[in-house]
Amino acid sequence: MSASPRKPFTPEDLLLYQSISDLACSPDGSHVVFAVQRVDRAQDAYASALWIVTLAHGDARQFTYGSSSDTSPQWTHDGRSIAFVSTRSGAPQVYLIRRDGGEAHQVTDIVNGLSSFVLSRDDRRVLALSSQPVDPEARGATRAPPQHAVPDIAWKLPYKSNGAGYVLGRQTHLFVVDLDSGRTKQLTRGDFDVRSADWSPDGARIVYTRTRGARQDHFTDVWIMDADGTNARRLSHEVASAQSPKWSPDGRTIVFSGGERPGDANVRLWKIDVSSGRVQPFGPDWLEVVGSDALAWSPDSRSICFVNARRGVQEGASIALDDEWVDTLVCERGMMLRKLAVTDMHVAWVSSRLTEPCELYVANHDGGARRRVTNLNAWWGERTQPVAEFRQFTVPDGEGGEETIDGWLVTGEASAGTLPLLLDAHGGPQSYVDLDYRRYVHWSVLWSRGFAILATNAAGSSSYGPEFSQRIVGRWGELCFPQHMTAIDTLQRERRVDDRLAVTGKSYGGFLSAWAIGHTDRFHAAVVAAPVTNLQSHFGTSDSGFYVTSYAVGGEIWDKRDLAQRLSPVSYAHLATTPTLILQGKDDQRCPIGQSEELYATIVRAGDTPVELVVYPDEDHGVAEAGKPSNRVDYYRRVVDWVQRWAGGRTTDPAPADDTPASTQAETERVDPEAVGEPAR
Repeated sequence: MSASPRKPFTPEDLLLYQSISDLACSPDGSHVVFAVQRVDRAQDAYASALWIVTLAHGDARQFTYGSSSDTSPQWTHDGRSIAFVSTRSGAPQVYLIRRDGGEAHQVTDIVNGLSSFVLSRDDRRVLALSSQPVDPEARGATRAPPQHAVPDIAWKLPYKSNGAGYVLGRQTHLFVVDLDSGRTKQLTRGDFDVRSADWSPDGARIVYTRTRGARQDHFTDVWIMDADGTNARRLSHEVASAQSPKWSPDGRTIVFSGGERPGDANVRLWKIDVSSGRVQPFGPDWLEVVGSDALAWSPDSRSICFVNARRGVQEGASIALDDEWVDTLVCERGMMLRKLAVTDMHVAWVSSRLTEPCELYVANHDGGARRRVTNLNAWWGERTQPVAEFRQFTVPDGEGGEETIDGWLVTGEASAGTLPLLLDAHGGPQSYVDLDYRRYVHWSVLWSRGFAILATNAAGSSSYGPEFSQRIVGRWGELCFPQHMTAIDTLQRERRVDDRLAVTGKSYGGFLSAWAIGHTDRFHAAVVAAPVTNLQSHFGTSDSGFYVTSYAVGGEIWDKRDLAQRLSPVSYAHLATTPTLILQGKDDQRCPIGQSEELYATIVRAGDTPVELVVYPDEDHGVAEAGKPSNRVDYYRRVVDWVQRWAGGRTTDPAPADDTPASTQAETERVDPEAVGEPAR
């Protein structure tokens, strides 16, 4: 009897999807504990629980239960218990639970809860970050918050943040909780916010990152102080965005990640010699650290493990402290590695790709005995599977020559003939195609319905080295858009796709799809999500526009107004003839709603081009990936319906086959899910 045919994906499938958010290995290397997030349909929200697995042979099993959110597990250093953050008492607090199970008990009681914590090496103290209300009228001075409603007052930048709104009425500071007595003490005070922290091995000092507290408070620096909060001094001065400092077990070195310039999204490694306080770059400049909590020392203090972005994938890597030699621990083409943990015997990681949902994997250090230890998304195998082709395209380099860019062409397993195509532009622009289901739910629905999807890492993308990503400065749209179109031309010459073209993207991808409709009529449909459409207004209305926009145009906005206008999609939107859907979170502070409203008003005023603006109340820039589940289903249903409605109809005859010699054709590769990439140096 033949197997039952697979079902097509639907937008509602996102309600089934489970993902792993945290990962921690026991001190003896025998177990991994991790947090699993799922959709709580009854509450139209998300819930998470802790799971545990024996690395050598065991299957994963759920460890905590209930309707609360249990996250951020850390093993106690004696390996007997697991500390984690839970909302089971209301505000997030730290709980402890024995390794062999039982009831968890609360060990912190910080007013307003906490956002993160670190255990001291003797397991007797908890270092916690907590956001506390302050009086904005005091302009950053320490004063009790008012007992009545007050206006939002801005006296420095940034004064708001995506996902948080107005922020100058709160400050995030460090607290220490003594687990024996339960006593809580605030360690830092002042007109700044603490972002991350770590203990010294002997527990006598604390390294932390904090904002500068000046009128432009978007810089973060590394500081060090005694464990009682005294003798604080700043260590880093030349790094714009220092984050996630980790103190070596031998106490001699601190490593952290950070970018050199505000607005530059490339994050590299840095190290500090504790005895001298000297800060210097660590490792080759092509390293790009993924995640603010990704750094982990080896027990002998000789190397650091982290997640690295390289040529469009995320890989597990380690770098030696002495000679800065980089070893690749886990690398597979098309893999997005989210979390990494390393023991003496095993490498454990969380990853996903177009052909596989998010799961936990384990292997030996040499890559042998690789196995998947979770099956959180068993339903995935019942759906129409994708064929993901890694492609390389020869495109114009913007200087009169040519260069090669990477990309992905995704189709359904049964697709044949010439197909309609959706071009999906990634955000950033200093980012890359993130092959994660949660970001591209619409892909799976469209490949199930006979569409092809094209996503490229055009010039300006990160993970290809700083020179490649920085080329986009002062050239938004003008440099990368012709590269996208050339890739489409290549696919049409190959008769892979026809003229039923659609374009979409979010954030910078929203910029690029808005740019597309003002520069060509080749697209039959466009979906513009959370875009930048006017660089001049984005400068003053975005939570980060005052420095990101300046970086993007290569100077201060008042010196670059002509360039900013030339690079703004709204300057060309009156020319648009492509039916356009605009999707926007109402509380988006990264690419504020006014950016979408300007685009919408211009298209409506200019003529009769079909256009709709859909706004999601109480949602921010992350509505597509992390918004309320019901809003996400609606969001992706609208994307699919719009693309199918306008670009899914009949087509003209395909273009003639390309007669270009094979040596100049784009290279095509079918992806082997087990293929391992070459090691990095």
